[in-house]
Amino acid sequence: MTEIYPSIKDILPEGMSVSTLLSQLRERVLEANQHLTALERGQLVKEQFPELAADTLRLADEALAGQLVLPGTGPALYYVGNPPEWTVNPVGDNEYTFHLNRMHHWKTLCEAYSLTGALKYAQKAIQEITDWIDRVPCPALKDETGAYAPGRFDGLTPWRALEVGIRGYRTWPYVIELLADTPYMTEAFLEKLLPCVYVHCRILYEISPLLWPKADHNHYLMENLGLLSFSLLFPEMKGSEAFRAHALRELDRCMDAQCTPCGGQIEGCPSYHNGCVFWFAMRNVFSRKYHIEESESYTRRLNSMFLHSIHSTRACGGNFPWGDSHTADKETMCLAAVSCYMASGDRNYLAAAAHFYPIASILSDIRDNLWRIPEINRLKEDLNWAEKHPKCPELPLLAWQRDLNQVYLRTSWETDALSLMTACRTPVQNQHAHMDPGGFDFTAYGLPLISDPGIYTYKSGENRYRFKRTASHNCLTVNEADAWEYQGSWHMARKKAAAFVQWSRQKG
Repeated sequence: MTEIYPSIKDILPEGMSVSTLLSQLRERVLEANQHLTALERGQLVKEQFPELAADTLRLADEALAGQLVLPGTGPALYYVGNPPEWTVNPVGDNEYTFHLNRMHHWKTLCEAYSLTGALKYAQKAIQEITDWIDRVPCPALKDETGAYAPGRFDGLTPWRALEVGIRGYRTWPYVIELLADTPYMTEAFLEKLLPCVYVHCRILYEISPLLWPKADHNHYLMENLGLLSFSLLFPEMKGSEAFRAHALRELDRCMDAQCTPCGGQIEGCPSYHNGCVFWFAMRNVFSRKYHIEESESYTRRLNSMFLHSIHSTRACGGNFPWGDSHTADKETMCLAAVSCYMASGDRNYLAAAAHFYPIASILSDIRDNLWRIPEINRLKEDLNWAEKHPKCPELPLLAWQRDLNQVYLRTSWETDALSLMTACRTPVQNQHAHMDPGGFDFTAYGLPLISDPGIYTYKSGENRYRFKRTASHNCLTVNEADAWEYQGSWHMARKKAAAFVQWSRQKG
């Protein structure tokens, strides 16, 4: 069973024409982006960051040819089809299907149009979104009995609720905003697009709460960001006011459920924590962009999450790679700093990152967000200031995060200090954790000396087990036995409770 899309007239206010919708959409996009057109924003990017612009064009040209790098393809370019084969998984990795259907390359194509004015990039993005709507039908939200069928949106499908949410906040709005003034943003295109957007919103509004009733997972956070983004972009759409109110309320619930009193995200993985700083910050980015009121308590807790990002950074830079975390190449404190800067305009966040990282590392996270930053015309100035005024943290050297059963300690906040992270969190919150009670990661004199393995892959198999097993971590074992039974990439046996009892800092 598949969901039948409504006609556009059934989801617009009575008497509103598609022509009026298109006109209002263009005006809204212009106002939301400080009255800068897509081409004017692209010109600012080229002037301030020519290297990042060149990298964007390289990626866009690869996408034009149907060549992408996706999970399971290795580091080399892989031909995904032109247009892509959206439902085919040639590499046997579920993440391939998920990432392809997040359409990150559409964002790149739209950015390339903004940089060059070359319509070939715009045309490609519009052709692919039209192809996807035509060839990837949505499963019916309800089964034959009239009951909701959440299982249809929680498996290996382009319509998994997480991908629905990511499309809503991360990629599809780029197509709409950056291509609004192109000849391809027509009434006919809107007649095809908006009913599909409406069904996206229904999934996020009706199905996602059934999947995540406790609001205690990063997926639900992203799903509500998608709902908020679509409702702000299309306030004329049927139900948009209810969608927006629901998304804001559920984002508050996500903050309550996922941000511990110590500021750490409940999964206990520094990479996912920094990712969640980005996702939580995006609510405030949208608030600034569309001039809606921010929550003071929410913003205070977002800042406490940033402080946790600092604690979970090795003295030499990079994450303490606990659980499914990366070290220095992805989802580090740089992402948290860029996210909070976008949400607030406060360049002190960039200066805090500059204490641990070169500006080139900060730029790698800025590249993905260049068109999201509200004050793009002052970004270069703020980066230069941060590089000249790196901000050494004024935080305790011992941080015992009791809610996460994690400890971070260091001899100073200098980058050549000794720094150690250890944890004894069992049972864990979810399966991003590894089988590592009492393990640790240690750096000294600017180098990692005893490293936790972090993440290698999500794909079930020997390598997933090898990187999660107890013997691969800095843990005591008996006959190399695991701390608990591994049952699969996302399944482990029930764990007995354990926790740290006491930590103290003494002189000497």
